[in-house]
Amino acid sequence: MRARPQKRPWTRRLALLAVGAWLAAAAACATAPARPAPPPEPPSKRVCLWLFWSKDPAIIKQAQEMMRQGQPFQLVAIGLVRSNPRLASTNADCTDTSKLEPQVTAALAELRLGQVSKPIPLNQGLALAMRTSDRFRREAKAYFDRRLYKQAIDSLRLDLELHPAAVGSWHLLALSLAATGQRQEAVKAFDRALEWSPDDPALLSDKATTLQSLGRGAEAVKLYREALARQPDNPVYLNNLAWALVQENQDLEQAERLAARAARQAPDQVSIWDTLGQVQQARGRHAQAVISFYTAARLNPKYPRIQERLNRSLLALRPDEVARLVPSLAAAMTPPPAPAAKAAPAPAAKPKPKAESSLLPPVRTGWNSAAAAAEPRPPLLSAPAPDKPAPAAPKPKPRPKPKTT
Repeated sequence: MRARPQKRPWTRRLALLAVGAWLAAAAACATAPARPAPPPEPPSKRVCLWLFWSKDPAIIKQAQEMMRQGQPFQLVAIGLVRSNPRLASTNADCTDTSKLEPQVTAALAELRLGQVSKPIPLNQGLALAMRTSDRFRREAKAYFDRRLYKQAIDSLRLDLELHPAAVGSWHLLALSLAATGQRQEAVKAFDRALEWSPDDPALLSDKATTLQSLGRGAEAVKLYREALARQPDNPVYLNNLAWALVQENQDLEQAERLAARAARQAPDQVSIWDTLGQVQQARGRHAQAVISFYTAARLNPKYPRIQERLNRSLLALRPDEVARLVPSLAAAMTPPPAPAAKAAPAPAAKPKPKAESSLLPPVRTGWNSAAAAAEPRPPLLSAPAPDKPAPAAPKPKPRPKPKTT
């Protein structure tokens, strides 16, 4: 019988090393968090720019001198428009090059990202154009939606180098910083956003939420009141102020009125029912608190500490109070009747299209202003609004929406 050839030791070692390396690579692939791919680059015909125009050549020269001294183009443009509203204008957009004047398209073709053109003859005046991009804020929004807040912060800082007055980017940066525990830095970012949009209720409310988390409750209550004053019927701001008042043990009667109004306007929001229950519990109105907590628990049985708070109020009731409460709980379990169908309104006449201006329309490169509602606890946070160039003269302009991280 022929002897079987023995495997060489080094061959066996190489095989074991190869298997070990393969297993390590497979484990790394299984445990490493997936990094989202950055949004695709826009088509070649699409261009983003910031335009500053004036019919007075002296203002254009002033802008160039301010930039030579190191001031960012965007801040120079906004400042000069505010001081010369009848002689200058500024706006930004990402658009198809076919919608731009040929001389603007030609000037942009020679610019790199962040560069500013020489004066361009336009509309019986002169213009300066900066080539910009919305890529960084699109990346940041994608990271933020996936809760990759550190990556979002990096992309937002790049966007703010190009757009130092971008309210939406400052807002999202503040939310991202707060989500990573950098609350003091988040407050500074909110303050930068409020420099350009001081009457924005979403900014005021979200800054208040961050202050509350830092133990600065009195300041938070003040800002929540300012946000609500700008939108008195917004259920988010009603809820947030009620929640802050109960945390500070202030004006609980008003807090209950605010939370009850919020619950009527947004009856499907579990955090609002929880706030109402906490206010009622703090006032010793345990029967009403049981109904509020029970409603919240029906909407989300896993809502943080809702069962604990419900049990606390139940234990505070006498047996006869519990017996009287049963019909109310049964009513709370009954879904409301469906609203009667209404006749469809007659279609409104379509407005005539406006003639297209040779200057760009206002900025539309930010993300949607509709607020995203997240869950757990009150208060609710608001989504950033689209960025727009600051107006010629600062005027209070209220604006909506909801919720949390």
